[in-house]
Amino acid sequence: MNISELSFLKNQLRLRALIRLPASVSAKSQYRDFLYIGRYSKISNGCWIINTKIGNFSIIEQKCQIGKNRPFVHLFSNHQFALGESFSSDDDDDFYRSLKTTRFFYEKNPITMIGNDVRICENTIVYSGVNISDGAYIYPYSVVDEDVPPYAIVAGVPAKIIGKRFEEEQINYLLSIKWWERDKKWLKNNCDLFADISTMMKELKKNE
Repeated sequence: MNISELSFLKNQLRLRALIRLPASVSAKSQYRDFLYIGRYSKISNGCWIINTKIGNFSIIEQKCQIGKNRPFVHLFSNHQFALGESFSSDDDDDFYRSLKTTRFFYEKNPITMIGNDVRICENTIVYSGVNISDGAYIYPYSVVDEDVPPYAIVAGVPAKIIGKRFEEEQINYLLSIKWWERDKKWLKNNCDLFADISTMMKELKKNE
């Protein structure tokens, strides 16, 4: 993530959603605070998305939680009042309002960054402020609480890197050409090469 992207996001926080069409955003998912979703990205049913930027050509499978609040395990209480949160959807009673802290946790909901060409499989939790880089693949039922490097394959609770999708030279090449930012004409002309990364690199380098 570069500085211009971060500045852009800060300027757009007043908006509920910024969707770069075409994109697929399920009406059966819930969204809060801020959402940016890039072209040809998809959010499936039953997701809960909070304060998140999603790049181009990324897939969020069903029942994922993206931008979930991190646990504040070192606070004196696990209860909601210690975070200044309401107890229920109804109005809190006088006692709870007097008990609830008024302090504001600035770090409570930092923006979660999902890159381009990322696939987050079903029932995964991604904690707030995590940066999942371009090309990453997240196995189902993972809990991601740390940044994920480009083209990493991660799995588990907590999620750990279990492999890479490609060799380092291939990863660097994909990051350099940024195919997800190319126009429709380029993608259409080269889509037959995408099935094999080695062939794609060889053929595209001929035209450089």
